[in-house]
Amino acid sequence: MNRLAALAGFDPVPQDLLHGLVRALGNEAAALDSPGLPADLRIRVLRGLYTGVLPGDTDTRIGFCSALMWGAIKDTNNVISYRGEIPGYRANPPEAV
Repeated sequence: MNRLAALAGFDPVPQDLLHGLVRALGNEAAALDSPGLPADLRIRVLRGLYTGVLPGDTDTRIGFCSALMWGAIKDTNNVISYRGEIPGYRANPPEAV
């Protein structure tokens, strides 16, 4: 699993996400411990870790709430707003005219 953490660029990778990945891969999970991970499997695994959905013949949800995509953008996400102004618009009082 250290190899997956290095591949994904996250340390640690959430355990529930890893367990879901191994369950979804089934027999292919044995290849995760081999030194040379095939390119097609590497891409599927990375997509699964980042999105929480392992692509395949039928996509399998492996852990959406703990998907790595949330950690990759946690410092850059704007809070959802229904107003059209820029962030911080109401931080200061309006200028006098």
